[in-house]
Amino acid sequence: MKLVLQSIGAGVVITALLTFVAFVVNTRAVSCVFVWQACLVQTVIHTPDNPIHEASPIDLFAFAFGILLGVPIYSLAAYALLARGRRRHS
Repeated sequence: MKLVLQSIGAGVVITALLTFVAFVVNTRAVSCVFVWQACLVQTVIHTPDNPIHEASPIDLFAFAFGILLGVPIYSLAAYALLARGRRRHS
């Protein structure tokens, strides 16, 4: 249980840090490197009337949903790394 909580905490921290860096950077291309999952969701939920993915409610929702997807993605990665490290040191 402790490993799961540590993994979730790591996922939240990693997502928050990458999101912060993405907002500090001024270009969309570089931001999409740090919040790739949000840009991917925006690409999948594409609105033809807004080709640059900015400011429409559906694009903002897609971006926010993509940011939130970072938590389980990075939590799973952290769990795998922590479990592997724990097995190695046992």
